[in-house]
Amino acid sequence: MAVTEDWNSREAHITQDGITATRVFTCTWDDANNVVSPIPLIGAYFSEAYTELRCTDIRLEGLNNTDCRVHALYSTQGMAHRRQQANRAASWEENISVQLEERAIDGWYQNDNTAGTFKTWATEWADNGPAGSNADNRPELVQLVPKTGITLTAYGSLEYFNRVITNIKKINNAKFLFNHLQFGKVPATLHDIPENFNDTKKWIFMGCDMRPIRSNCWEYQFHFVYNDQGWNTQHGVTTDMYATFDMVALFSDMDQRDTEDWISRA
Repeated sequence: MAVTEDWNSREAHITQDGITATRVFTCTWDDANNVVSPIPLIGAYFSEAYTELRCTDIRLEGLNNTDCRVHALYSTQGMAHRRQQANRAASWEENISVQLEERAIDGWYQNDNTAGTFKTWATEWADNGPAGSNADNRPELVQLVPKTGITLTAYGSLEYFNRVITNIKKINNAKFLFNHLQFGKVPATLHDIPENFNDTKKWIFMGCDMRPIRSNCWEYQFHFVYNDQGWNTQHGVTTDMYATFDMVALFSDMDQRDTEDWISRA
């Protein structure tokens, strides 16, 4: 028998927290096991008109030895079905931290404006410090500067220990943040990063936490830290201290998007 949707299949429950809806199909056990269309995958959307409703639960009900009924639940409440799916870009999660930290400096731009006047601390201390002040006895000057970090959590079916250990402490050889968003298929309408934003060599792969969460599924928490001056520049001098690499390649094989029904990261 072909997969058919029951005439009374569709029901909806609407609350202030969100919407749940159902679709019910009748088919053979073989069709159910092989997820023959229109039986949905977990993460499939309800319809073209309601793409925010995603399939979060599927229940099978036996009718006889050959036929069964498939109950598919769709919901806008919670996105648990996005998480911990090995090798799927849909499962990626980002945590972005933007904070201030103290950093020792030798000088500063007035009003924090790089187009303004640059003040040298040694000169300012010698000229305006207490009696006996000179460049040699100046105290340490600190300034609060932004510190931005990203933790990207992805899931893979393999243990990528060598990939991590050989790329730790390396910096990105091409634009990372914009390319990562494009790579993850996040529409430009959902972020405010301009296409010409160039963060090449400004992200460093700081570390990675790896753990198995079930059979054939490893969780990876990749940690990246941003330096607006560039990691290979210190005090305005190019050092070439850190090696570069293709940072986006860290997520290779954990970025599959082989069905249009799979929920997007957006």
